[in-house]
Amino acid sequence: PLPPALAALTSTSLSARFAVGADGKQSMVRESLGLGYEGHEYAQSFFLADVELEEGVAEATGWERGLHAVIEADGAFLLFIRLQGNVFRT
Repeated sequence: PLPPALAALTSTSLSARFAVGADGKQSMVRESLGLGYEGHEYAQSFFLADVELEEGVAEATGWERGLHAVIEADGAFLLFIRLQGNVFRT
């Protein structure tokens, strides 16, 4: 938290029906609002990466539509979403 004197200079008030904090289980948004975590933990591990492909690779691999899903025999699931140009999030 910011010192009160600094918070007074940098704060903004607003009114809304909903607030969305998409910053994870250790959410600073939720903590700042004094809200608890009502979810649960997953047994699976997840990762997130932005991948930049060389020119033409997306088209050559069939990813030109911007969305590609892969399900492996061991149950692993990979999703590739085009963010822009040759950059995909997986």
